[in-house]
Amino acid sequence: MDDHFPIGHRALSRVSLAVLLLDDLTGRQITGSNARAWIEKERPPIKKNDGWFVFTDLRPGCYTVNAEGGQFILSSKDADVTEGSIQMMVIRLKPGRVYPVPSDCLRVEGRSEPGSAVTIVNCNKSSGFKLLSDCKAGDCKVSVFHPDGVRLDGRSFRLSGSDGGSEDIFLSESTEPDCRNGSYRLSDPLKYDHSRIGSVLMPAYSATADENGRFFMILGAGAVSSRLICESVGSVSLTKEYENVDPQCFRPDLTDS
Repeated sequence: MDDHFPIGHRALSRVSLAVLLLDDLTGRQITGSNARAWIEKERPPIKKNDGWFVFTDLRPGCYTVNAEGGQFILSSKDADVTEGSIQMMVIRLKPGRVYPVPSDCLRVEGRSEPGSAVTIVNCNKSSGFKLLSDCKAGDCKVSVFHPDGVRLDGRSFRLSGSDGGSEDIFLSESTEPDCRNGSYRLSDPLKYDHSRIGSVLMPAYSATADENGRFFMILGAGAVSSRLICESVGSVSLTKEYENVDPQCFRPDLTDS
């Protein structure tokens, strides 16, 4: 993206921050008219047809970018803007309760300790992603095979090897803007070696239980027929596994009662 572009017919403005909104379920760009991004007390961004929101002429500093859409939950993310450079940011919007659940996906309405962090791992290998190359313990990036038009930056996975060993990873950003090369930087170095053959990145979905202990999420394709690992971390940690769940709505109870 160029650091200058025309606005109207006369003025030129400097791009300070470019924000891309993604559907967290599909990994594809959100281009609907009701999706928006904004910074409190700053001018509205310029919305591009390809899903980018462009903020111009921001003063150097730290900003909180808010984003939402009619079918998505409000999300916020911090951005550091510096003089003379363009900050590019991806915000993944999680589906809300009014999101139309695709037939091959799974609606989840569960219970856990209020305020606890909930993670569900979809262990269906056909729903996962494969490595493009071997990786070693200490590596700070991985190469992943995925379809064109899908972005995995900002997603969490459980990387499982053929030997049964696994670890949780977070793909923080792509090594190139459009993610076509499948190479992603990691938030933390790998703990173990992983062979390209037999290793799978299994999708991990997260939510925070509300004050009543309720949480909601939508799991991607293949979850209905998968083994699901459900984890809750609060004042206590709890793990349960489920199979053959109700395809209409999965209601896990992750309380310790």
